Amino acid sequence: MTLNWLQTLTQVVSNAWAERYRGLSTDDAQTRLAVTAVLSRIREELHTRRPLFEDLQAAAQVAVREQELRIDGTTLDAAATTYESAVLGSLKQRLQAYQRINQAAERFDRQLERWLTGDFGYAGEGAGSYWKMGALQLVQKLKQIWEFEMFAVEDSTIVDGRTVTVTYGVTIGKSIGGLFLFILGYWLFSRLARRLQRIMVDRFGVDQQVASVIRRWVMISLGVVLLVFILNVARIPLTAFAFMGGALAIGIGFGTQTIIKNVISGIIILFERKIRVGDIVAIGGTTGHVTAVDLRASTVRSFDGVEALVPNSSFLENQVVNWTYSNSQIRREIRIGIAYGSPVHEAADIIAGCAEDHGQVLKDPPPAVFFEDFGDNALVMALVFWVELNTIVPGRRIDSDLRFAIEKRLRTAGIDIPFPQRDIRLSVGDALPVQLVPAASGSPPDAGSRLPG
Repeated sequence: MTLNWLQTLTQVVSNAWAERYRGLSTDDAQTRLAVTAVLSRIREELHTRRPLFEDLQAAAQVAVREQELRIDGTTLDAAATTYESAVLGSLKQRLQAYQRINQAAERFDRQLERWLTGDFGYAGEGAGSYWKMGALQLVQKLKQIWEFEMFAVEDSTIVDGRTVTVTYGVTIGKSIGGLFLFILGYWLFSRLARRLQRIMVDRFGVDQQVASVIRRWVMISLGVVLLVFILNVARIPLTAFAFMGGALAIGIGFGTQTIIKNVISGIIILFERKIRVGDIVAIGGTTGHVTAVDLRASTVRSFDGVEALVPNSSFLENQVVNWTYSNSQIRREIRIGIAYGSPVHEAADIIAGCAEDHGQVLKDPPPAVFFEDFGDNALVMALVFWVELNTIVPGRRIDSDLRFAIEKRLRTAGIDIPFPQRDIRLSVGDALPVQLVPAASGSPPDAGSRLPG
């Protein structure tokens, strides 16, 4: 009955506004009289229906009061208390619906009275009346859109073998309001989470990457809590999404399998601290500095400036070389060839001095020079030294600096760095026979010769 009365009242109001607009749009006296008659009948119909609905409201008030006295005056077990409370809630909702409808009917009755006693606002309004009417109709349309029910959800509870069902309507207004609250709440939570991250790093000494992961998980948890809270405020039960739960679970299971694996791997990496920001790693043909360790993937910046996104699971499934895991010092080697007959000890001292004078070469352990081999074209010397790996001065730059310095000092000392060469010895004990070969027509004659021995 409530729904029927509400639909009837809505239709009556719509008809009344349409009639008034028809009267405002014409100067014909007969049309205005007809509009007056229609509005009068609408008001009479409204007066005939209101007493009945007032009686329904009064009966609902009595039912609510009796149910409250029943709950307060009797001792009930938990199941019975839950059931009776649900019944009381349903009765209060019905009473509120009756009250709202009666209030709307009362306001509309006063509006009809002003229209009928004031000649509907015809006199002296002119074009302003049309603007006012248009604005009122626009507001009415927006209100209808705002209160448009997209779908209804039934929430059922079984209490003591009996089922209590409550129907909730999901309107456009509820959806827009819920979305606005979610955006506002998420923005506030993001600010709080960033502040929490700063506190963990500055006051408690938590690692930056670990604090970042904690912040993201806190944001996810708060987002879920916020969503449940908004659904509760909008009186939208979670059962509204139960129909798509199965399909969503299957889709998420297949679609997020790899993502979940990478996220779990990222958590392991962050807490085991095998891979940290600033480390120099080599994985899958990529060598460079780790610039970020996130939940799903890590960023490795190669020495040529190219950044590669490496899934976290790759660090656990593949062999990884971490050059700076426990010690950021690495050994490097430069091979130098000097000419045969050169002073070997002097050359070794010159090479070692170049390494000792370089600011990026570590003094402990000290650089060393080894006489490595008798090469085909040169005496091979090997310079072994240690450097500190960092993002400012790469090892290749240090190698280049040392080669420049070694070449300059050896050249100044008169020690040659030979190029590949081969000695050829000819035996000239026997005369070289010479034989003339007739040339073909059109070609110059060639002399053939044969080397001895």
